[in-house]
Amino acid sequence: MSVRSSSARRDLRSDERSATCARSTPLVSTLARALLVLAGLVASLGAAVTPAAAGGPAAPTWRQLTSPQPPARENGAMAYDPATRQVVLFGGLNNNYQPISDTWIWNGKTWKEVVPSQSPSVRFGASMAYDAATGQLVLFGGEEVVGGLGHGGELNDTWIWSGRTWTELSPASRPGGRAYASLAYDAATRQLVLFGGENPDAFSFYSDTWTWNGTTWTEASASTSVLGARDGTAMAYDAAAHKLVLFGGQNSGGLDLGDTWTWNGSSWAESHPSTAPPTLGGASMGYDQATGQLVLFGGQDAGPLLNQTWTWSGATWSRSTPSKSPPARAFATMAYDAHTSQLLLFSGYPALDDTWTWGVVATTAGPPRFVKATAGKDKVTLSWKAPTSDGGSAVTGYDVYEGTKSGHEASKPLTAKPLSPHASSFVVRGLNKGVKYYFVVRAINAVGAGAASHQASATPT
Repeated sequence: MSVRSSSARRDLRSDERSATCARSTPLVSTLARALLVLAGLVASLGAAVTPAAAGGPAAPTWRQLTSPQPPARENGAMAYDPATRQVVLFGGLNNNYQPISDTWIWNGKTWKEVVPSQSPSVRFGASMAYDAATGQLVLFGGEEVVGGLGHGGELNDTWIWSGRTWTELSPASRPGGRAYASLAYDAATRQLVLFGGENPDAFSFYSDTWTWNGTTWTEASASTSVLGARDGTAMAYDAAAHKLVLFGGQNSGGLDLGDTWTWNGSSWAESHPSTAPPTLGGASMGYDQATGQLVLFGGQDAGPLLNQTWTWSGATWSRSTPSKSPPARAFATMAYDAHTSQLLLFSGYPALDDTWTWGVVATTAGPPRFVKATAGKDKVTLSWKAPTSDGGSAVTGYDVYEGTKSGHEASKPLTAKPLSPHASSFVVRGLNKGVKYYFVVRAINAVGAGAASHQASATPT
């Protein structure tokens, strides 16, 4: 599947038959590409939205990372590997419309290319997900190109990533060769689920559902045409609802779809949310464990590219209005990085090489509450309660500051190291009898020391 309108898709198939255009990416002029992107940006900016409510916890937003990036691509495959606590990216179609077979890892801060001793062949439109039941990062299928774009067959091989290299498996049964299928782990049934896809060389689409048990693929008995044949869907597991959720895609007629479906382990059922994203093909979706929501981004709405962000509550969709958003795109890769508690979005069409994260941008913690100072013999005992807000990053400790003049506490804390994050009291000893002391407490998180508490004072006896 590629970014194209219904008419463009039909034209592309005609071109494929005559082998005169690149497979999976429309050969349009630079001006046409620019107009397409501009249309998407206008559409996304012009859509009616509801401002976020003021107050409450910090809302998640998008943040662009500036570290060196892998080369630009679309239709790559990406998933999080809990065994190595890294996100793994493989292959795709580069901005010269050439398939690639490179492997990159994201460690939470930077990208690094690795050169495994064995690797899948060049391909784009492959599917990848982590199988928690077997501890395997699984890659399936895609489209390889031999002797020029449009002349390669669709693949149905299965590979696993060990953390250092790729190994091809030989399952007894497997789905037919395809690209642009959706693959996600169903925690309720402890199986990977593969849906749909396209065999462009045969000009056919799939409506079948397959499961992977760590050894072989099995076609689900309920995998009839209930959803209709389609590719480029967005699919992820909703851990809060214990169901796989699938959205949109594009059918064989080139029509972008806007329906929502859930998989209960044996059958698909259509949902009818009161609010939903527009029809989309090539959108990206992942489950944000930090907020307990599915997040859907981008895609193509009957031609224009969008940069809208939507969240799924388990019953309906809501349009998010983050303070910053990535440029409009489709066919980007998205995965939840459990190590940093953020969704990672990389690249996509048209020829992007940027990395974005979705999550709460951490700030310093709020002030500790109910600080009380109780005088004793040559000492003061302080007590407090944790701040209302940790700033989006867990409190890692507390610092106590002392002074003998109101509002003029020392610039350095009393202890060389912060107190435990579980601390709720501290005894300050060796104080002078009859001298009034003033104290404040600050909570510390990954960002730094937070706001000072209200001042508490006591005079040792």
